Amino acid sequence: MKAIKLYGKNDIRLETDIPVPEIENDNEVLIEVAWCGICGSDVKRIKDGHNYLSCNSDLSSTFKAYSLFLGHEISGIVKSIGEKVVNVKIGDRVVIDSSNFCGIFMDHDNLNINNTMKALELSKVVVDGNNSDACGCCSSVNSVSKGGGLAEYVVYEAHHVVKISNKIPLDIAALMQPLAACWHAVEKSHFKKGEEALVIGGGPSGIGVLQCLDAMGAEDLYLADPDLNKRRRALRFNDCCTFDYMNHDLRYIKHFSTDAKGFHTVFGCSELPSSFDAAIASLRPGGIAMWSPKLVNNCNHKNNTPDSACYNSKDFQNVLHSLECGMIDPMKTALTITHKYTLEGCIDNKILHTMEADERIIVTPRKSLNLN
Repeated sequence: MKAIKLYGKNDIRLETDIPVPEIENDNEVLIEVAWCGICGSDVKRIKDGHNYLSCNSDLSSTFKAYSLFLGHEISGIVKSIGEKVVNVKIGDRVVIDSSNFCGIFMDHDNLNINNTMKALELSKVVVDGNNSDACGCCSSVNSVSKGGGLAEYVVYEAHHVVKISNKIPLDIAALMQPLAACWHAVEKSHFKKGEEALVIGGGPSGIGVLQCLDAMGAEDLYLADPDLNKRRRALRFNDCCTFDYMNHDLRYIKHFSTDAKGFHTVFGCSELPSSFDAAIASLRPGGIAMWSPKLVNNCNHKNNTPDSACYNSKDFQNVLHSLECGMIDPMKTALTITHKYTLEGCIDNKILHTMEADERIIVTPRKSLNLN
């Protein structure tokens, strides 16, 4: 089969003679990949040699020992299943939930949010805590499969494989993991229905947070970004109020809120240093600003600036439900995709070397870019 593999820093290769991964355990599923999203973690691995498989080893010796598959934001079709797999069957359209829970206690006969939460509870997952969004029983997110999504086939354990209906196109399904991370940030902020929220940053993450806030019943939504094109794009997803925070004195940003007292919750989806100052200035007393751990760790406002990263299986199931019932519009979600490539196009255009944070790129191993 074809697959893109990582051999070292900035050394990625498209290989065409890799054996198709095989089911070796009775709880595994072989998936024909339809689409795979490019995650920032994939780009980070390529650029600086970041390797989850051997984080305590010298990188040079690590890359001599391993060539790595890439990609975990995967959608596809089930091609084969192990003897004990009951949650999916051959031919099912599926998406991968690669959140880190062990799945030992999952009830595969009745996979739903309640059972997922039971598994999370028994697996000692900290759903909304300070230290972890992952299960201590499981290894890191990219080492739970045989291979990766930038390939024609991949094998995952069944509890990571989630069936989807025809209501969710396969290219949109490949965006469910980043959407789940946005959902997690909103959940962790303790945002309440009817409150006003401000999103700073109009890239894919900012748009994702807007979509999740809308699905959760936000009363009024606002998006702030210096880029006019990003503000205009945000209006395609939500009838929100947009403004350029850099054109206003920080003391007056909170006046954009309905009562001019500031916003209940602010979501930072930009790494511009000025955006963090704007977030703090826009909060009402007691408000919360959700941000990336990187910026929060370097600020002096930690009491009202909790960080959020990754997601858990509850968030993933909530996004799935929202897409299925239309609370998150799949067709609007498609507009967040900036580029589609084949595996060959991904290599030829050096996408994995040049991808920007504001891009949302998905890749297919098939020859056609119209697979849904």
